[in-house]
Amino acid sequence: MPLKELKEHHQRNLVTAELPAIFLDEVHDEDIRSLYHAALDKAHQAVRWYVQGVRAKRGNAKVVRIGTVVLGAIAAIIPIVTPMMQKLGGQESNAGINILPFATISAALAGGLLAMDRYFGFSTGYMRYTGARQEIQAKIERFQMAWARTTIQHSASATPVPKAEALNAGLALIQELVDGVAQTVQTETQSWMAEFKQSLSDLDKSVQESRQSAPAANAPGALKVTIDGWDLLSEPRTATIQINQRAEENLSSPTYVVGSLAPGQYVIKVTGSRAGLPISGAEIVMLKAGEITAAQVKLG
Repeated sequence: MPLKELKEHHQRNLVTAELPAIFLDEVHDEDIRSLYHAALDKAHQAVRWYVQGVRAKRGNAKVVRIGTVVLGAIAAIIPIVTPMMQKLGGQESNAGINILPFATISAALAGGLLAMDRYFGFSTGYMRYTGARQEIQAKIERFQMAWARTTIQHSASATPVPKAEALNAGLALIQELVDGVAQTVQTETQSWMAEFKQSLSDLDKSVQESRQSAPAANAPGALKVTIDGWDLLSEPRTATIQINQRAEENLSSPTYVVGSLAPGQYVIKVTGSRAGLPISGAEIVMLKAGEITAAQVKLG
């Protein structure tokens, strides 16, 4: 790819050096010069293809990674800020219970983005394409330098170099460039095929495991909730607990147990009062099938 074109289309990376093509009039006829330029054009075409591929892969990978970071941060922050929002809003505020389910959604979306990046190969493809592009560019520069060095040595020789010998040296350099570019493309393609095959294998394994564990995954579980800060409540100590969108229940002790719950993620909210002011806490837990999951909700 010409230097000017590469600068216009891809400012982020170093470009291939464009060295002057040196030919000997009495040795390099039109045929050998055509082969020289054809080999360089083939190599530059491969560079252009990988440059375009890098831009597409980089854009998709950036969107996926930024989305994963943002959604993961939202899923982590919501349980922390919910009690603060409710404390500022007072006992009648429903802001906390309205935004807590978004933590589950954000975490699920973040996991989905990571799976998409893995199976479509955005990040790995970006790295493969970048490596292949740099390798081909390096081979182009080595070819140009080797051609210039060989030609200058032949022209500076005290005795004229036989034309056949000079042509053979030039043809060897051209063949080396063409084979080198083909080898780089083949290696990158084989890496893609191995990665794609592994992704299909992982996907098939995941589907098989899901089918095998489907009956067990539906087994109900139980939830044991412990209230941290129960002694901070005003006498007589009472509180209310709400799990997801279930109806609120009254608590008269710092421990609450409920069974026959479907596996999945649950949002637990506990509300009480201290010195006439509302006090609350919230927690998100993942309930596993057939197990008793312990959770601790801190009031404050």
